Amino acid sequence: MPAELRRSLEASGAIAEILGFPVWAIATDGAGAAEALAAIPAQPQPTAAFWLAPPTAAFRYGELFAAAQAKNLHLPNTPAQHQLAQEFHRAYPLLKDLTPASIVLEQPEAVEGAIAQLGLPLVFQRSGAAAVLQDWQRALALALRSSIAKTPAQARRIAADLFNQELNQELSQELSQKPHQPVLARQWVNLRHHHTTPAGFPLGREFRVVLYDRAILTYGYAWPGDDPGRWLSVEEEEALFAVAFAVAERLDVPLLGVDIAQTQSGEWIALKTVDPQFVGSPQLPLVHFWQQLGIMNEMIEKRSRQVVNSADASADLNLP
Repeated sequence: MPAELRRSLEASGAIAEILGFPVWAIATDGAGAAEALAAIPAQPQPTAAFWLAPPTAAFRYGELFAAAQAKNLHLPNTPAQHQLAQEFHRAYPLLKDLTPASIVLEQPEAVEGAIAQLGLPLVFQRSGAAAVLQDWQRALALALRSSIAKTPAQARRIAADLFNQELNQELSQELSQKPHQPVLARQWVNLRHHHTTPAGFPLGREFRVVLYDRAILTYGYAWPGDDPGRWLSVEEEEALFAVAFAVAERLDVPLLGVDIAQTQSGEWIALKTVDPQFVGSPQLPLVHFWQQLGIMNEMIEKRSRQVVNSADASADLNLP
């Protein structure tokens, strides 16, 4: 696990515990889902749960989701919802007018069609758990090498590299059951920015907005350090949130992270989505995140209990 990601997860877990959330460490290396949750007691009533972890494969999430349910612990997203959030190529057809034009590449040779349809430059990114891992482990490394193709030769090289690159060993073992993760070729959009990497990769004015049940929990700037782009006017914040709400309305994903950036023309566009259980933002205010998540969980659990109580009352009325 990348050191930066480990530190972020540890800090997030520590803050959750300070704020009163019960926190359990679970085994993940080679352990089955039931074994991983063995130390956690079964809950007497349905209880909201949150899996704070490095990016994981979809099948692994499904296994732990089921094992958690058996203990009356309910993760915010079903396996299908988790996959929709994490694998942007699945969400893209629903978000075409909110995000730059993209083409899903299932093999390196498909890059020729992307060049013909979208033109150059092209921006390449992986889809799925590997892409989320890159947020932490390889984002700047990829930027330094540049994932922007300005010529057909560069596009072919970058596409081939993304299909063939070795993943973090811990993650690749889990992903070995899948033939590969798709690659997205995205039409180049000029983003408003103040800084670039030495390779010229723009560190765009980009934010991650986290929503739960289509309500905004919190948001944070994408890049660490002192950047004047992090400060938003009231009008800019409203425009940022409008895109987040639009994405959340189209995706049936209760807990959702949306990466949104501002173009040079001032428009806000969605760049990708994530399941916030598995990735954060260097600038995400963790105390505010956990406080808001706790408030939302209380509201949802109260609503669920009211539904159960209403059902019980109806059943009583129908007794012979």
